[in-house]
Amino acid sequence: MDIDGVSNTRDVGGYQTPNGKTAQGLLYRTARLDDITEEGLATIRTLGIKTDLDLRTVGEGEVNPI
Repeated sequence: MDIDGVSNTRDVGGYQTPNGKTAQGLLYRTARLDDITEEGLATIRTLGIKTDLDLRTVGEGEVNPI
């Protein structure tokens, strides 16, 4: 996936489980969003992403705040 200004973006759906596959297009993971561009934000809106969960530790977030 390509979101301008964001590296390492992936859809985490499609993985095999005992009951089938996980749904695609519902959950994405990326590197930090600090450098996202307006074009990248437009892509996020197109994908329907509404929530950003920052799973960095406190120290990591202080070095590169969003």
